[in-house]
Amino acid sequence: MGGIYIRDYASRYPQDVAGLIFVDAATPDEEDRMSGKLRAASEHSTYEYYLYLTLSTLGVERVMGECSDIQKGVDEHLERMRVEDACGKSIDPVGHEYQNSRQSDYEIIHTGPYGDLPVLIFSHDPQSFPHSGLPPKLETEMIALWEQGQEELKALSTRSRRIIAKGSGHHIPRDRADLIDREVPLFIEQIRNGSPPPVPYGSRATE
Repeated sequence: MGGIYIRDYASRYPQDVAGLIFVDAATPDEEDRMSGKLRAASEHSTYEYYLYLTLSTLGVERVMGECSDIQKGVDEHLERMRVEDACGKSIDPVGHEYQNSRQSDYEIIHTGPYGDLPVLIFSHDPQSFPHSGLPPKLETEMIALWEQGQEELKALSTRSRRIIAKGSGHHIPRDRADLIDREVPLFIEQIRNGSPPPVPYGSRATE
């Protein structure tokens, strides 16, 4: 959802935006492009998500040890945020966000393009982020729709490029922190100094 919000902000306050970074960001017309079967399956997944939130409220995740399962070797602050989610501390805002996501989509669907505003896009590795529970045919459709949306993000600017984070699921800052730590500072330096990107604009690379 972060990708939806930063597009709205960039449209409202362009004078305050020096560049945009999308991290496995949703696009506003994903659901409209789905087949009827995929849309029905996605709605079923949403129900499962609400069931998960209910179980978290009841403390099931805490009993299972999810609230203290901080992984070693990653940013401690990020891990504490992750386990807080597992413990249900963000249930209400997440639930409201889901309920209003379609309205958010409709509000920003016509945002952009943003001229030559620098844009950096990170996407998950489709081989490492299966949409659990979907039949193979619908899984293939979902991957194709996501790939199409990620490629279309590049059209938001003439100075955009996309990186597929090899081996990463949706949580790229956790799964591939090394990639974020390397590419984001380079992107900021590119904006500040007007230096060229490491690869041509409009490119797609898997790293």
